[in-house]
Amino acid sequence: MEAGPGIVDDLVELAIHPPRQSELGRIPPDEFEYALSRVLALIGARDAAGVLQRVGPLIGIPAARPTIIEVIGAIGAQEGLAWIAPLVQAPGLTEEEATRLACAIGEINGPQAHALLELLRMHTPAGHRRAIAEIEIALELLRAR
Repeated sequence: MEAGPGIVDDLVELAIHPPRQSELGRIPPDEFEYALSRVLALIGARDAAGVLQRVGPLIGIPAARPTIIEVIGAIGAQEGLAWIAPLVQAPGLTEEEATRLACAIGEINGPQAHALLELLRMHTPAGHRRAIAEIEIALELLRAR
């Protein structure tokens, strides 16, 4: 069963324009983002190409980028690498984005993943300790597979 395009579009709209804290009530923003990325990933498990085609272009929107990286990694399709690979060398990547990127690349796996993680390691500032640690974890997991 495929989700209708309206559902994915509505969820994507929430990634681009997340609700304000006053709209979330007692739900912390990070919990909302996790639930949103999880639902998109579940839809992507049934229709990877369709969801990747819809969410991939949102990589360029800073407000949506962390969620979209999560979704692409959770879907785990090789086609997702094409959307996140340009971020590996992107100037101004935040530590949070680099951390999520390393995790997503590791989840996708495959022959290109190792090279992308090595490139990400070269472009990650030494002060981004969480990101560097996640890159090392992802590389270890790739080596073990």
